[in-house]
Amino acid sequence: MKQSIFPIAALVLFTVILSGCAAGGTANPWSPAYAEPAPLATAQMKLVPLKPEHAQMDYDAFMSSREHLRETLRWGNWPSEDATVEANRTDLERHWREHQANEAYTYAVLSPDGSAYLGCVYLKPIPEDQMTDLPRPAVRVSYWVTESGLERNHDRQLVRSLHDWLNQAWGFRTIVMPLHRANDRGRIIAVENGFRPEPADTDAERLSYISQR
Repeated sequence: MKQSIFPIAALVLFTVILSGCAAGGTANPWSPAYAEPAPLATAQMKLVPLKPEHAQMDYDAFMSSREHLRETLRWGNWPSEDATVEANRTDLERHWREHQANEAYTYAVLSPDGSAYLGCVYLKPIPEDQMTDLPRPAVRVSYWVTESGLERNHDRQLVRSLHDWLNQAWGFRTIVMPLHRANDRGRIIAVENGFRPEPADTDAERLSYISQR
């Protein structure tokens, strides 16, 4: 699936910032030699690296929630009504190349047995000139879950588990989650998990919710 320049964590999505080496010798998650941690797995869901072989499941999931995702994520016209499995496969090939090169990490969110496709997670670095005073290493994370998963609180479960995984398994000291101001549910979930809006008094449509340790 295609990700926008302005990822928004709707109940379906969620964005985080990863960048550079931390002081004190912490490994650089964007280095080609970096060994990525074992994927997240909980009693409710598991993450697996997103690959071209997931094209059909990914497509079926986001198209089943197309209007909902467009309204909450606001990633331009994604998913468009004329999206195709083959076009999605091309997107997933790009994501997988970036994942293998440690340039960005994209994960499919599946049920524990792998039979149901629940959503997607994106981990990306941010430009060096945007790091300012953020403690390193840092990560930008975006996510979405299907509309049918909302009543099961898949988004809440995912954000909570992601927060712990990124802190503990990856060692990120800063997690940044961009959210659209109209995404009330996503913003509530962020605050529930210790994120705060920065700056708090902005009138911008998109806000950055930040968790630091």
